[in-house]
Amino acid sequence: MPRLTTPFNHAAELIDSGFSEQRALRQVSGDWESLVARVSQNEADILQLQQVIVDLTIAGYGGVELVNSPTTGNDLGAGWDTLDYIYNGDFVTTPRGVVQDFVNGTLSTTTDSIWTVNIILSLTFPELNQGREIEVRLFNQTQSLGGAGVPIPIARNQPGIYFSASFMIDVVNVNDVFVLQIGNGSTVTGITYNGARFHVSHVSDLGALL
Repeated sequence: MPRLTTPFNHAAELIDSGFSEQRALRQVSGDWESLVARVSQNEADILQLQQVIVDLTIAGYGGVELVNSPTTGNDLGAGWDTLDYIYNGDFVTTPRGVVQDFVNGTLSTTTDSIWTVNIILSLTFPELNQGREIEVRLFNQTQSLGGAGVPIPIARNQPGIYFSASFMIDVVNVNDVFVLQIGNGSTVTGITYNGARFHVSHVSDLGALL
């Protein structure tokens, strides 16, 4: 790495070569102006770079989905059914800040941030001459923590549901693994999932992370 030449270095070199101290100092007087100008320019460049960094926008996205292939679902009841078996594809070819694992139906993030979770579920089942209700929730497998269940009412003689939801979560621990769960309500049998999507995204300015 090249050494920064200062007026002190230059004067010392001149004295070592036989210059008197006064002559050496007179010789390097112009170096001070050059050094001050260089430092001032560096400061300006640093300030400009800081502003560019603050203005940068970073984004994250990724997910899993069920693509053109109906999947038989487990019967639902009082407990939770983990939807780790209904997906057959990744939401995007190249995720950013997200590990998408459609084989296990899970997502994890590599950035601690506020993430928006998007859920779409389309399923059919034999109708019943009575009203029913099930719930959907986000479950953190790493921490064994479940979020609040979102109720999904099923009207009498209703043969299926289409459910979509979008909400935000604060991911504190990166690489925590999330999955969807359904159930915790009425008995529903003979389920077929015709479509499903579970993805997350976030957009933030880099300055907020500094």
